Formats: sequence, structure tokens, C-alpha cells
Amino acid sequence: HVIGLKGFGVYTPAVLSVAFVSTGIINGILLFVIILGAAIFMKTILKRLKLQYLPRTAMLLWGVSIVMLAVLVLVSFAPINGILAINIFPILIIMLLTENFMESQLASSQSEATQLTIETLVIAVFCSFLIGSEMVQKYVILQPELTLTLVAITNLIVGKYSGLRLLEWIRFRSVINS
Repeated sequence: HVIGLKGFGVYTPAVLSVAFVSTGIINGILLFVIILGAAIFMKTILKRLKLQYLPRTAMLLWGVSIVMLAVLVLVSFAPINGILAINIFPILIIMLLTENFMESQLASSQSEATQLTIETLVIAVFCSFLIGSEMVQKYVILQPELTLTLVAITNLIVGKYSGLRLLEWIRFRSVINS
């Protein structure tokens, strides 16, 4: 909020960051890109069929599932063990988040949807570094009451902030300086 990144709300980057901690950031981003690419590919195919929303979404997830199955089969023949060791739940989480991307494309332009996706990815990567930190994990486990209080106070302070965001300061610095 203070930096000025939008992303897909609060829930999507939070869940994606947990998935990245589980998969490893590089593997998680790789899976995210593969799944997103499969979703975009399926969307172009399904656009021609002119299906209603729910069947189209179901077909989109079906297509993404087929692509992920093919990727996992292909990776099993390669000497890459990192992706095969990934639990199915982070893959499912990332797959289900593609629906957010598709919905944002319906509500806005392709470039805005891509911008939101990139910003969501940046937020998720940053948060995965944060929640993956052993120091943060120990603090949260050992001091849950302080963690909850600190989160509430931080949200109240950030929620009251109505000034320019960091990215706005950078974007409008020439106007601000003059």
C-alpha cells in the first residue's frame, strides 16, 4: 500500500507467497509462468467456443491441469528432481490463482491484467522471502501475541496513510520538485 503496488488484493499474494515458500521461489515462479502460459493458451482456444463463464472456467482449469500433467511427465524423464519433489497443494494453489488473472482480463485490458499479475508476483516473492525467514518464523511462533498486536497496529497505521505512495513519488518527482 505504501509502496504503491496493486496486485490482486491481499489474499492472492499471501497465498502465492506461501506456495512459493513450499516450492522454493525459483520453482514456484517457474510453475507460475508455466501455469499462466497454459491458462492464456487455453483462454485463446476457449474464446472461439463462446462458452458461459462456469463451463469456460472449468475447461480452463482442465486445460491447465492437462498441461501440468504433461510437464510433470516430461520432467520425470529429465534429471531435474526439484519440480518432482514439489507437493501437489502448491501446484493446485497456483493453478486456482490463474482464475484471478482471467477475471482481471475480463474487467480490464490485457496490459492492466499483465501489470497486476507482475505486481502480484513481486509482492508474493517479497513476502515469501519474509515468511520463509527463520528469524521471522521463530518470532511468530515464540511471540504470537506480540505478532498479532504488531500486525494490527501496522495495518491501522498503514490504513490511515493517505499520502503519495513510493512509486508515485518516483513517477511524479519532476512535478513535485518544481
